[in-house]
Amino acid sequence: PALWAGNWNQICPTCRIVKPLRAKHDSVTNRCVEHFDHHCPWVGNAIGKENRWHFLVFLLLEMWALLVSISVSIYKLTKLKHGSQNAGYIVGFLVMDCSLGISVLTLLMAQINSIVKNMTTNEMANAHRYNYIAMDSYGRVFNPFDKGCNENCLEVMYPSKGVTPVVLEDEVQQKIREWIMDKKDIMRPPQAFRRA
Repeated sequence: PALWAGNWNQICPTCRIVKPLRAKHDSVTNRCVEHFDHHCPWVGNAIGKENRWHFLVFLLLEMWALLVSISVSIYKLTKLKHGSQNAGYIVGFLVMDCSLGISVLTLLMAQINSIVKNMTTNEMANAHRYNYIAMDSYGRVFNPFDKGCNENCLEVMYPSKGVTPVVLEDEVQQKIREWIMDKKDIMRPPQAFRRA
């Protein structure tokens, strides 16, 4: 259907397949990934539809481990005798652990934000490239796949229950184009984006 509709940009030049909407070719793993979020060097894999929940759990466990190690190092630091040689090592470990904790917490919050909005990191970073994500002149982004917080989280937790491949109807695409061009009321998104 994508080719008959003239959507030749959905063909992956490397894999030579018609990519579903929201899929992207990952150059590191050399395959197309459905709901491509990003390629994570920490886990050495592309994060997409089937493993996004596992990545979120990985980040939560990593954050928990960092909090435990920070707590233990603060406890050890308070129990050291004045002038101990180990104080420098513990303070160095604490500084490294806290800086790593800040970056992990930032990544965790970004993932939670994108899951709640039913957008991938790739779509958030490149919203201007995708014609199915609307952005008005004020910079507000409206996503036609947003089903509300609960449904979005359930879709990530149970990816096999989601509808694939994702297809937008022509009417919704036209409403997105009109809304982007500010032909509609500037303070209200089109009916296609409003929740029931």
